[in-house]
This record gives sequence, structure tokens and C-alpha cells, in this order.
Amino acid sequence: QEVAGDEEKQQQESGGNASAGDTGVSGGRASRELRGLQLFSWDSQRRKFPPGEKLSNRVQNLARKRVQPERLEAGDLLVPSKKRKSSDGQKAKEEKKPKIKAAKTVPSAKRPAQQKKKAKNPAPVEPRHHDVHVSLSGMRSKVRLRCLKYADKCGVQIAEFKSKEWREGTTHVVTPKLGRSEKTLAGMASGAWIVKEGWLRDCAKVKSGLKDEKDYFAEGSQDDLVTRNAGGIWARRYQETKEKAFEGLKAFFHGGCAQNAPSTDTLIRIFKAGNGQVACSTEGVDFAVVPNLEDESDPVVRECKANNIALVSEIFIIEYLALPTKDLASLVSSGATLTARMKTLIRSRT
Repeated sequence: QEVAGDEEKQQQESGGNASAGDTGVSGGRASRELRGLQLFSWDSQRRKFPPGEKLSNRVQNLARKRVQPERLEAGDLLVPSKKRKSSDGQKAKEEKKPKIKAAKTVPSAKRPAQQKKKAKNPAPVEPRHHDVHVSLSGMRSKVRLRCLKYADKCGVQIAEFKSKEWREGTTHVVTPKLGRSEKTLAGMASGAWIVKEGWLRDCAKVKSGLKDEKDYFAEGSQDDLVTRNAGGIWARRYQETKEKAFEGLKAFFHGGCAQNAPSTDTLIRIFKAGNGQVACSTEGVDFAVVPNLEDESDPVVRECKANNIALVSEIFIIEYLALPTKDLASLVSSGATLTARMKTLIRSRT
């Protein structure tokens, strides 16, 4: 390119009117390169290619090798640049395009079948047994979900299964085994049916009615904590006498009595589930629940001993239900006179 530029300057200085093309025809090496540049649309004044034009890769490679322009094909010289469409032109074309209205969908023959499939999914069944209220206890999440499905099929109401507290009005406690949980102990006190998961499963298979609970009693695994058939003993006793575990008893609960139990409120809920009455003072009670039977420094203990009121520990409430055949004399203060009602309940319990 520099050589071509020098030749043009020399021609202007000498006053010659020969064109750049004539110089290329003269046959020198520089004239041949200048002629090639003219073929490539070289602008000698601006010393650049016209805007929007590029040399093809093949031509660029051949130019580096200094190949004579006569050997180049016309199609290899320039690559036409892509012309961009103006935004106005695009808008005009879009406006010209006719708007296609969405065709109305005609229901096909397959849709009724799809609707039938959706109808197969069972809707939640309304409770058919309004007098049956089930509570779940001691279950894993998978077993809970399974029991909820069974209860939905047989139309049984499920209480708040996420709560560990006893709910008044519960008639059935479904649990894998007997334990000392609040729901299980309160169920024994209230005379509720304490059954296994199989009762709900078989009730879901029956089209009408519920299965007999006597064939599905939950049992304990450790006799020293819960008697194996304690749930059945309290349920049968309630069905025969229609009396709950603490029927007619009135008790006072000391504020710090729950040392070996979850809480004082738990003991009170269990006692109330057995139809027991909770007193605000020791006056007229059958017994008082205190943390220590022999603690003379406790004013409640001194008051009860002075008034000849029986003192019991919190374990008395729990083992009274969990171990219905155990002698509980060691859990009652010695020397106290038991009320007639309390003697009757203890005697009927054994």
C-alpha cells in the first residue's frame, strides 16, 4: 500500500495524467499490487475500503501470498454486508400483517374421559360418626398420615394429632403400644378405647359401621411401667359402671408437685379426664398431691397432716392408672385417714 501511495505522489509531481489503472498495466511489481487494490475497492484518497464492505477470508489469504489479481474470481473479492432493516419498516410490516383470531376450541372426545379420571379422586368424606373422636399418640409421621387416610375413608373425626395434650371428648386413642404419655393415661382415666392402628384400617374396609374395639386393644411392652392389658381393664370398667377413674374425687395439687412427671398441668389434665375435681385449697379434699410426703417445712404438708388429709406423690396419679393391680400404699402418707370415696375407688380398682 505504501508503494502504491508513493507512485501516486510521483505521478502528480511529474504532471502526468495517467490513472492508477494505467500504472497497474505497465507491469511493475508495485503497479500490480496497486491494480489489485483497485479491484478490492481500495479508495486511494481515504486509504480505506468503502464502509460496509469486507474482503472474504479466501481473498485475504491470497493477498498475503501476493497472488496476481487476474487469478482471483469476481465472487471472492467482496462479501456483501447484511443490511439492517429499519425499525419503521418493521413496524409497518407488523401493522400490515392481519391479526389472526384465536379459534374457539371445540371439546374433543377425549375430554369426558379426562373428567371421569379426575372424578375418580375421592373427595374428603364428611364424618359419618359424629360421636366418635379419635386421637393419635406415639406415632411416626408416616403412620400418622396412614391413619388419617383410614379415618377419612370410614368417616371418623381426628383430633389435633400434632398436639401431645389430651383433648376433652376423645373416645378413642390409637397408639402402637401402651405407654405413660398424657393421651394414653388420660384415655385410661376417661374410659376411652385405647386401640391399635389395625382398628382404623379394618374400619376403613367396612362400608358401614365400625369394628368392635375389644379385638384391637393396645398392649404394653413393659409390665413394670404399664400393665399389659391396662387399657382394656379401664375400658371394660367404664363400660360396666359408667364411672371414670377419679369419679367423685376432689384433690389439691401443690405448685411444685411435678418432680417426676412432665408438669403439674399434665397431672391436672389427666385427673380431670377421669372426672376428678381440682380444688384451690386443701379444704374438703380427698387427698393432696405434694412433692415430698415427709417435708415438715412445707406449709401444705403441715396443714394436711393437721387436718388428717391424705398426702400422695405425683407418681400416685400415674401408677393408679398405669398399674391397676399394684398396691399403692407406699405412695400415700402413713397415718392419714382415707375418705370413704377414696377407699371405695381403690378397692374397686383392685
